[in-house]
Amino acid sequence: MRILKVKDWLILQKEKEKLKVYESRFEKLKAEHESIAKKWETSGLLEGLKGMRNSNIAQLLESQASSMISEEWISDTFKAKEQ
Repeated sequence: MRILKVKDWLILQKEKEKLKVYESRFEKLKAEHESIAKKWETSGLLEGLKGMRNSNIAQLLESQASSMISEEWISDTFKAKEQ
């Protein structure tokens, strides 16, 4: 068994900390994607889709809905300023 030098050990510890941060971010994103997929499943638009395809289409639908809401808000704002 190789004995690690202090410098090597410190580098290893930093890498472990980075890994924990990335794992935490991944888990948050995974939970967010699952939540969005559940939300859109009730619409029937994901019927027949499974796994990543289901999640990806749900993300696209969520993004599109968000864009439409933003565009509507901007349109309403400009209409109100014109009056």
